[in-house]
Amino acid sequence: MTNKQTYSKKDCVIKEKPTDLKEVYALYIRTVLKLSPSPKFSFSFLFCSGEMKKQKVDHTDDWKIEAILGEDILRQELPLMKALVAKIKEKKTISPLVQTLAKHLPLNSQHLFLKRVNAGASVIICIEDTASSEDELRQNLGEAVWNQLIQVGLVVPLLQSEIPAIAPQTRAQFENAKTYWPCHFHEDKRLEAILGK
Repeated sequence: MTNKQTYSKKDCVIKEKPTDLKEVYALYIRTVLKLSPSPKFSFSFLFCSGEMKKQKVDHTDDWKIEAILGEDILRQELPLMKALVAKIKEKKTISPLVQTLAKHLPLNSQHLFLKRVNAGASVIICIEDTASSEDELRQNLGEAVWNQLIQVGLVVPLLQSEIPAIAPQTRAQFENAKTYWPCHFHEDKRLEAILGK
């Protein structure tokens, strides 16, 4: 006698023999729900009725799946950080200024979700962990680089502004973040569908 059994649900057939509930859940996710694991959320299984025996799967139609979302997903407001920004007087200076900033004051990989220039004609010069004041930044860069920035359109004095510290993961977070500074955002439709339930 073969030690494999067939479990079916609608048009889906599972041809593996689960040895415990954990394996049954995994099979159910892979074959019936056709979901792949995601770092953004996990699943909990609730039984509405029926019992499950060790070698037999019953009442699979009664399973209810609920997403368990972390606080980083559920919160709508993102943490903020300070940055030094400068006003742009002439649009023609935006491109050479941004190129020079990218060379001498690039944003680190964690902050690439931020757009360098906002609609109000302001540009991010640096994040607070690079320099917290204009004098400190000028000293760190040296006179040669500082003068080069002035030549390509940097307007002083620099101003302090609050901007999002981490990338938005949901539409609600994105809407909140862009009230401080424009961000790049790619919507996760599956996650938004879960949040909308």
